[in-house]
Amino acid sequence: MRYFGIESRVAASNQLITKEANAKQLFSIVSKAGSVSRAQLAKISGLSPSTVSVLTEELIQNHILLETGVGQSAPTGRRPIMLEVDPAGLQIPCFAFRPSGLLYILYDLKFNIVERILVPYPPELQKQKNHYISPSSESIVALFTSAISSSKKLDMSKVRIFTISFYGAFLKNVSIYASSVLGWHLDADFINVLREQFNNIPLLAGNNAVFLSYAEKSLHDSENDNLLYLHLDEGVGSGIIINNQPIIGSCGIAGEIGSMIVDGKTLDTYLSSEALLTLLKENCHISDWESAARALQFGDPYVVELFRDAAHKVATAISNTLCMLGSMDVFIGGKT
Repeated sequence: MRYFGIESRVAASNQLITKEANAKQLFSIVSKAGSVSRAQLAKISGLSPSTVSVLTEELIQNHILLETGVGQSAPTGRRPIMLEVDPAGLQIPCFAFRPSGLLYILYDLKFNIVERILVPYPPELQKQKNHYISPSSESIVALFTSAISSSKKLDMSKVRIFTISFYGAFLKNVSIYASSVLGWHLDADFINVLREQFNNIPLLAGNNAVFLSYAEKSLHDSENDNLLYLHLDEGVGSGIIINNQPIIGSCGIAGEIGSMIVDGKTLDTYLSSEALLTLLKENCHISDWESAARALQFGDPYVVELFRDAAHKVATAISNTLCMLGSMDVFIGGKT
């Protein structure tokens, strides 16, 4: 009986995992389709009509889906009730450590921006030229407190998760977030403080390029289970997905392509927005991206050569990664 009880609990746990996976699948289908009937959900998902009926009712009761009226049907058929994502049902607060401050964006469940606030860093948190700084947990938590107190649209009763993204890597062995873009060595203790302040709501924290790689994999239906996302922005970030799982390694720094050595220097040295603008100023007397774009448009040979060299370094980094990890889909994004 003792072993039977354990097996029953395991079975119940497996059933719950399966149920959550099926509910997630249905939500994803509705989110992508915009509007879909229960019959269409059953056909697309491969789940039985009874399973779809039970799960959609629960999603409606939890304000994740809503019924929006009747759709089209065959002349002899019954007109179906259509389902959509309920945008006002839940909220997703997202925070990002940007070079100029803590960016807070509040999304509804259709991923529309409800509110956007930038909390500038005080002088003691601003990047130093010659060395890293180690901000205190109190100073970091104060940024989040300021953003939340300034929010006019946030309803914590609708929040089930919030996210924090940053440039850099979480070094697991020392519990430090290290960011060359921000110039910080940040103790991860602030995460636990934030969890307590947000009533232990689940918190998802990580590198923004890893988040973006997962988003690309989720949005693009591909038979390839592996993906490389290269993010060219204030720094050079990347996310790698192998067998549909993000790869960060045992120390948390796997896939940091910005640290790859190409032509004797790291990619960050060449390809961050700051590095490229510096090269444009020194070699072409261009100090902004709009002027650089015009120069490219008119075929300025010096500007063309500079960006051709940058593209070559990006291609080298991608080629090196593919040689190590094998075939995968490759996406490039960012501002640079």
